[in-house]
Amino acid sequence: MGKYESFRVLEGDRIRYYGILRPAKSPHRMGARIVTEVDATTGGPVRTWQEVYDGQGRVIEVHPKFPVDLGHLEIDPVTGQVKRRRP
Repeated sequence: MGKYESFRVLEGDRIRYYGILRPAKSPHRMGARIVTEVDATTGGPVRTWQEVYDGQGRVIEVHPKFPVDLGHLEIDPVTGQVKRRRP
């Protein structure tokens, strides 16, 4: 599968590919990976973002990159809601 370690088939003819988890340099984080969602019909990308995980494997930050770079969004690991936007 190359640079992706897993995928998930979604509704609406989309596939979400999960990149290889890169270990964190910080002891309280697990690591980060790129996630790419593609249109299964055309094979073209729909959106791409980076997910950052805490030491328990929960998403604590996302960085939407495509189609628009929205900067870093801090995520509450319990609720999954955006807590804060960072440049």
